[in-house]
Amino acid sequence: MVLNYERLEAKPGAFRSFTGFFVREFETLLGELMPVYEVSYRVALERADRQRAFGGGRWPHLSPRDQDQVLLTVIWLRLYPTQEVLGFLFGVSDTNVLRTLRRILPCATHPAPHPALCYAPCAASCLCSKPPGATVCVCPRRVRANAGAL
Repeated sequence: MVLNYERLEAKPGAFRSFTGFFVREFETLLGELMPVYEVSYRVALERADRQRAFGGGRWPHLSPRDQDQVLLTVIWLRLYPTQEVLGFLFGVSDTNVLRTLRRILPCATHPAPHPALCYAPCAASCLCSKPPGATVCVCPRRVRANAGAL
């Protein structure tokens, strides 16, 4: 079984356990991240040192649907599994997981991040799996506290 947005969306309890978000909150996050991601993607396509013309090169192994790529990133931020584990869950290699994280994370840490994500350093009392002082905290307690901003 390969994990993807449609399968996880059908099970709201599992979706919340994996991401820390309700489906509606994730869709809001997706709507806010995609404009930033599209600009970033367009800049990468139009850079002067490209080796191939637009459309050339390899096809993405992870679903080209943006929600699957953001889902992978949010699960990584929330649970902090290894890239090999994420690759197994999503049916891609660990290298493709790394490429996805490198593409999506800069958009998630854009100067206007989603209000439900906490970008303050983790505290020792934090419930997320990040070590104290980590730069991105997705503690369920903080997510719930900030969810009123949605």
